[in-house]
Amino acid sequence: MEQPQVASDLLVPSGTRLLHVGAQKTGTTAIQQALVAAREQLLAQGVRLLGREQGRDLSAHSVLRRTPPLAAAPPPISVWQHRVRTFDQATEARVVMSDENFSFANRETIARIARDLDPSRLRVVITLRNLGLILPSFWQQNVQAGVVEGYDDWLRHVFERRTGKRHPFWNGERHVELVQDWVDAIGADRVIVIAVAERDRRMLYNTFEGMLGLRDGTLQEVPDRANRSLTLVEAEAVRAFNVAATAAEVSRDVHTVLMRSGAAERLKTRTPGPGEGRARTPKWALEQADGIARDMVAGIRASGAVLIGDIDGLCRPLAPDAPEDLPPADRTIAIPPDVVGALSVGIIESAGLTRQSRGIRGEPPLLQPFSTGRLLLTVARRFLAAAHLPHWPGSREQRS
Repeated sequence: MEQPQVASDLLVPSGTRLLHVGAQKTGTTAIQQALVAAREQLLAQGVRLLGREQGRDLSAHSVLRRTPPLAAAPPPISVWQHRVRTFDQATEARVVMSDENFSFANRETIARIARDLDPSRLRVVITLRNLGLILPSFWQQNVQAGVVEGYDDWLRHVFERRTGKRHPFWNGERHVELVQDWVDAIGADRVIVIAVAERDRRMLYNTFEGMLGLRDGTLQEVPDRANRSLTLVEAEAVRAFNVAATAAEVSRDVHTVLMRSGAAERLKTRTPGPGEGRARTPKWALEQADGIARDMVAGIRASGAVLIGDIDGLCRPLAPDAPEDLPPADRTIAIPPDVVGALSVGIIESAGLTRQSRGIRGEPPLLQPFSTGRLLLTVARRFLAAAHLPHWPGSREQRS
């Protein structure tokens, strides 16, 4: 087993731009929250944190040409260009930015990011976890985004290879490709791979402190129940909503407002009951994950990247925690009443229908997915219809 390097061995040179690119579900939100909470302390110690609060910075979406939730199109490239200028204008000894959306970058985009940020000054950090631990967390997050598949069916599609088409799960968890693409772009000695320690909650914070030259304890875990994963019964309650919403042809944008940005967040504020755990991964899926992880670890070692932590732990077999090959129909899941209540109230809140929401300035949340032009056109049509005037040019009624 590899021994983690001590903090003094981790310090990156003065003038470094440290870019943490993920991967997903590897402690990215936790480190981002810690960095944001300590922003002023970082500045006092010669480190500038770029980007707004976690999840609100669009520079990665801009350079990747990815459309954020509730948006109609990717942000203009000027958003990324502005971020590059903030890197250039920083006068602190070290600059850091963290966004797991960068893990979706292809080779061409990675080359552009490296070129824009100056590869001679860039260090890229990639955090990784055991695939067997990522699977249930990834599924429940996908359920929040609208997936209707149960965990068993989802797993089978993740590992299905006969179709020749890679499951979307691997777009963000292509660990070997992610490491190798960055190695090819900026050099192996500038790519840092961290195997996140599962039993040492301080490991990730200590490692970032060491790389940035921060005093011990500068980065602290930020208590955030909203960042926890859904339990199995919570995820199944959301999935039941997804099935009904799909049948009712609820749009993806409206679903995002009601569920992903509303009811799911309300669910995470409840305290799970005794024995209420996460989705259980069956033996066959863990065996599939172990085989893939072994190949990944071999590829990561061969890349020459700087390795921190127990890299072999990324492919260490996990004990199965689900009955083998038990048909999904035989797995009866009882959803507690308080889960249903929290889910329902979350939907009401996200629709702006609670007493508290009446005093909130701004538009109702359900209107957020719709453009200003579309809303104005709808209002105009309703006004003309109420006044018994000819319909707005181009309307469905006029065309017919």
